[in-house]
Amino acid sequence: MQDVDVVWLRNPFRHISVYPDMTTTSSDIFHGDANSLDNWPNTGFYYVKATNRTVEMLRRWRAARRRFPPNHEQAIFNQIKHELAADLGVRIQFLDTARFAGFCRIFHSDMGAACTMHANCCFGLANKLHDLREVLGQWRNYTVLPPQEKKSRKFIWKDPGKCGTPDKKNWSINT
Repeated sequence: MQDVDVVWLRNPFRHISVYPDMTTTSSDIFHGDANSLDNWPNTGFYYVKATNRTVEMLRRWRAARRRFPPNHEQAIFNQIKHELAADLGVRIQFLDTARFAGFCRIFHSDMGAACTMHANCCFGLANKLHDLREVLGQWRNYTVLPPQEKKSRKFIWKDPGKCGTPDKKNWSINT
């Protein structure tokens, strides 16, 4: 499942393990341990195996909306991820924001490692479109470089112009 504000730069499935029940490939905050439930999932892009356990997980996730009104599905998942792991034995894996980048942590992301870019932490369709176009422009400039230049240094994404960074308006960890 993915939101419409996720851009694929490379095939992300090469980096999704077959072992967890659910891989949230877009995290708002990643603490370095892929298996830590302390990571902040972003449900803008995730992969779920089709098993009885995950069907029950999705059923409970949907039912939890009544327990946490008026939260959206991402905030609810963050609230119940520990109980899903404990009660159902669901294995959840979070992928590094260096590879599965988003506007929340774009300043940490190397173009050479990026598979996807998510316009998370950004309000407004016009802002998202503007900054995703900027991302695609940066990506085009990066991909035309000779391979030896790409290997010689790390290429970092520029901060989004409309969505901003944590100290600018139009930025929110809950978007």
